[in-house]
Amino acid sequence: MGEATGRNPDSHPGSSPYNQGLQPKTGVTTLARHISPHNQTSVPVLDKDGIPVAPTRPSRARRLLDQGRAAKTWKHGRFAIRLSDISKADCSVPDVTLGIDPGARTTGMAVTVTTPDGEKIVHGCQVRHRGHRISQAMLSRRSYRRNRRSRIRRRPARFNNRTRRQGWLPPSLESIRANIRTNVSHLTELFPVSVINVETCRFDPRLIADPDVYGDGYQTSERANMQVREYVLQRDRRTCQYCGKTGVRLEADHIVPRSRGGAYRIANLIAACHDCNQAKSNLPVEHFLKDRPETLRKLRQQMRSSLQSAAHMNALVPFVITDVESLGIPVRETDAVNTAFTRTQLGIEKSHVNDAACLGEPPALLNVPTSITVISATGHGKRQMLTQMSKHGTPRFQTGAAGKYHGYRAWSRLPRQRQGFTTMPGHKLRQRRSHGIASGDLIAYRHPTDGKVTGYAVLANRKTRARASGMKSVRVTETRLIARNNGYQYQKQTNSNQEN
Repeated sequence: MGEATGRNPDSHPGSSPYNQGLQPKTGVTTLARHISPHNQTSVPVLDKDGIPVAPTRPSRARRLLDQGRAAKTWKHGRFAIRLSDISKADCSVPDVTLGIDPGARTTGMAVTVTTPDGEKIVHGCQVRHRGHRISQAMLSRRSYRRNRRSRIRRRPARFNNRTRRQGWLPPSLESIRANIRTNVSHLTELFPVSVINVETCRFDPRLIADPDVYGDGYQTSERANMQVREYVLQRDRRTCQYCGKTGVRLEADHIVPRSRGGAYRIANLIAACHDCNQAKSNLPVEHFLKDRPETLRKLRQQMRSSLQSAAHMNALVPFVITDVESLGIPVRETDAVNTAFTRTQLGIEKSHVNDAACLGEPPALLNVPTSITVISATGHGKRQMLTQMSKHGTPRFQTGAAGKYHGYRAWSRLPRQRQGFTTMPGHKLRQRRSHGIASGDLIAYRHPTDGKVTGYAVLANRKTRARASGMKSVRVTETRLIARNNGYQYQKQTNSNQEN
């Protein structure tokens, strides 16, 4: 259906009912759109009942908005248009496939439309997880608890009173699982997904650690019949790997310190003299050896890739498949080897979105998007309710201009009315809010010098002013709320490969 005046935008030479977003039925008024191989971005479309139909071009969406046949809407932090005069029953929706390429750090998702010539990518996004941040917060909380419990006398043993439910995952992996489940559910509410493709993978940590292992090598460790320290010293020829000294007392030092996420693996241990070990402490090896680039290069050659991501994916992928199947949409599993082969045959560069689009072995991809949506998981705070610990390991709160700290006893002696205006000892405020605007909300405002600004709110100056990240602030009352903070932030970036 074209414009009231001028050339019909959908009557392009070479167009057919198969390369249109919504295929017209006989005697039924439909919303049609021309799918161009050069079209790299699409706008999700909802019918008048809020049910997803085929996406459309941005230019077509603008025309519908100008004609009053559609209205702007934000659904789960994403922009879409909602039709006012067409329902899904009036349209013929093409086959839409959602591909998922799970990763420990980044997960790629691609929504493709099936055409006679191949698959057309209409939406690509990457979800950046925050599992490593949760691990750091858990380690910090554990250190607080252990220090405090060690000071409690006659404390009963509690190392054997914890049980885990069936299907338990660590909090860091549970966060990644929730991110994938949430964003897949959001995409199915924006696009009429008919099939979901999930890439499955099983990593062999022993083979990753030693590419030459075979046969009985799987049952024999690299340090068989040897202690860890003795093996490290013998491997390094009893020489300090930092300064090159020999004939001195040597110690086994972690290249990546344990306090910075270093592993207990043999590849992360080297022989070091006592002076170098104490001087390095928990500094990053790049900072400690910044004046010795040749030594740093040799250590990097010795260090092997971490097996943490491989272990995470082995444990996580079965749960991801179970969560996706619970949506009631047919799920197909594709091996990572077949995905890499298909991508190589199609001559497409590696990225998470491109891998997700190559799931299911499509015969061809009509387009490769140059820009995608990056979804960063921000969460709603840390797994830590109390902060500002005193030297005795108890929470504290601050009052008065002098900033004097008080504990639970001082807070409990305050009048009830005074307690209402004082933060509970050590309690961390979860969210800053003022005039209906909270930190992390998507807002829009106009600044005298910056012009029209749209971004995620950051409250400052005692919550009287708000600004978008990197922009100048205005009064909170001058901002307009677009979407509430849902734990994710969206931005456009180049379609490139990210860390797994």
